[in-house]
Amino acid sequence: EYVVTGGNAAVTASNVLIQPQTNHGGAAAQTKRVEQATLFITRDGKRVREYRYNNDYGGYMARNLSVGSEHVVSHGSDAAGAEIVQMVHQASRGIIWFVTSRNSLIGLTLDNDTQTIAWHRHTIGGTDASINGITVIPNSSGTFDDLYISIKRTVAGSSVHYLEKIGGDFDHTTLKNTSTDDDDQAWFADSAKRVKV
Repeated sequence: EYVVTGGNAAVTASNVLIQPQTNHGGAAAQTKRVEQATLFITRDGKRVREYRYNNDYGGYMARNLSVGSEHVVSHGSDAAGAEIVQMVHQASRGIIWFVTSRNSLIGLTLDNDTQTIAWHRHTIGGTDASINGITVIPNSSGTFDDLYISIKRTVAGSSVHYLEKIGGDFDHTTLKNTSTDDDDQAWFADSAKRVKV
């Protein structure tokens, strides 16, 4: 990892200054800016590093966010070659989502204020489901970032593709909700569609 500057001026062909900072190398997965850091996947595809400036060190460092959590990426009987292939950031939740080469959806809850680094694995329901890709899009009011997952499923012997959304958390003010409005009820299902009649 390098820092490229023009000294005390704009970068030009005659004053470019390239300074090495760390030597981990990155995978082809797109990096993500999260707060004052840049997250990247190491070239072996197994670790996530947080690249940020450190005042005590006087330069950039790449902290390993995967310490003690390698089993989340590499799990299962045939996971020796598992690698992270895609990364997106769901800012409204403080979660970085990953897809692995072994078709797993994993998340990293990252909160620098509380020093929280929490990895979690998410099972995709259904038979013969595989993840094509993920993305994060703000909802229509702009108050929450929805995670969308493109999934291939086998339905009645045929391969079909769905765009599925993991929306906001269900939050109700009373423990026992007596509302008869469908939109006011908790509703959790794998690959389902709600139809009003």
